[in-house]
Amino acid sequence: MNMHTSMLDTMALRTAFSHFPSGVVAIGARHNDENHALVAAAFNVGISLEPALVSVAIQNSSSTWPILKNAPELGISVFAEHQKTLCYQISGKDKSKRFDNVELSYSVNNAMYLPEASLYFTCEIYAEYPAGDHTMVLLKVKSFSTGSHEPIVFHKSSFTVLEKTQ
Repeated sequence: MNMHTSMLDTMALRTAFSHFPSGVVAIGARHNDENHALVAAAFNVGISLEPALVSVAIQNSSSTWPILKNAPELGISVFAEHQKTLCYQISGKDKSKRFDNVELSYSVNNAMYLPEASLYFTCEIYAEYPAGDHTMVLLKVKSFSTGSHEPIVFHKSSFTVLEKTQ
């Protein structure tokens, strides 16, 4: 085992982090009559049951988060195994095309959801904490719904699906 301890090489660390699989989510809301969403792979469920909390790490450089954090509710859609292309579309730099040909749905408070996702949460911001080049956001779950599709997983810097064993 070759341990990297002094002067961490950020690219080597990024590669190391990529060995841990994670789900991929879209966090979205309709705010001021416009749709806004960001894609995150640093999402965790089961942070707390009482109160019900999930967490996400948001890059400090995000231009979408300052808009989303002002929404009364946020919709979280866990991307399903067939939504790799949609994930790339929504995470793309061209914000004007993020929602082209996407049939979105909304809560009464304008939380935004993607069609055919694996899992849905409706949340409100519970707390934010500085975390280096990211902000850790705790989100209080107000409601949730499971979809009928398996989730996509981000592992070793690419998307994959979970293998089912019997």
